[in-house]
Amino acid sequence: MPKISIEATFGLLFEVAVGILDHLHIGERWIIWGLFAFGLVLLSDSVIRSDWVKNQSLPKTRLKRRILGMLPVVAGAAIFGFLIFGRTRAIESEVHPSPTTSSPTIPPQDLSGIQNSLDEVNKNLSRMGRSGISAAQMEVIKEVEQFLVGRDEYSLREMFGFPLMMEKNIRMNVLAISHYKKGTPFTTKMMQENFIGTQTIQDIKLAEGHIRRYGGAFLQTPMDGTNIYALMLPDQFTDGKKKLLKLESSPELPSFITKEIKGFDKSIDKNATDLLHVLNSALKKDPNYFLQYDDVSSPQYFHQIDAMWLDHFTQLEPQANKIRDAIHKYLGVK
Repeated sequence: MPKISIEATFGLLFEVAVGILDHLHIGERWIIWGLFAFGLVLLSDSVIRSDWVKNQSLPKTRLKRRILGMLPVVAGAAIFGFLIFGRTRAIESEVHPSPTTSSPTIPPQDLSGIQNSLDEVNKNLSRMGRSGISAAQMEVIKEVEQFLVGRDEYSLREMFGFPLMMEKNIRMNVLAISHYKKGTPFTTKMMQENFIGTQTIQDIKLAEGHIRRYGGAFLQTPMDGTNIYALMLPDQFTDGKKKLLKLESSPELPSFITKEIKGFDKSIDKNATDLLHVLNSALKKDPNYFLQYDDVSSPQYFHQIDAMWLDHFTQLEPQANKIRDAIHKYLGVK
């Protein structure tokens, strides 16, 4: 049998390259067939010029050995070429479907809902010449979509508890300020009846001395109805924040997606902080914003605190749409 020469080695390498390109679903016809033909020429040349043929003195024997040596090369190449040709035709038909007279051209598949399997997504990425994604990455992407994408403005606000946050914090302060103005105690029990969660936001600057350092800790004096420096956070808000932090720190998401999630998170924080400042500003401006909050005969005070906050509320749906667009860019879909 012929020894493996340099020509045969390179020929085999070219055929291996064709197999790799086929495995990666790269259906560029000229590249596939160019490598295949060049590899076949090198393999054929190595057989014709091999010592196994040249060392024979009789011309008939040399011819016979050339034919015998070429048979497995040609047969193997024919089988390999048939398989590759079928694959490239299949890939080309997927990328460039043949037009028919019986039905209109089918539009590209819309993967915007990311309901397709991981294989379909990776197949789509491969057509674009991009590397695929892992099952873990797809799982986190689906988690982001289910959590934030496709919701309208109100459902996003409700998911983080903003309507409840506004209602309960205003009601708590309406009750507290009315007691302070009447000189009656605002008890801990009254406060607990309005609790909506286990966490609060407190602003030392707005506290104006009601919160101060004492050694390594802080001391807080009771509220007296002159300012508002604490905001109750509903459980929906704290739970949503925890989930956002988890997604922001996920190693499975590319940086341009986590950047948009962090932008959404900042909007969540800003809206909560703004509510605290609106409450304090309204009290400083005129306590009647609280004392006459439910007085329908006073339009200058009736639920005006709601408007003060909502007029400057950072919309959440556009922020969620940025996350959606970043995901679609990453997956190469509409």
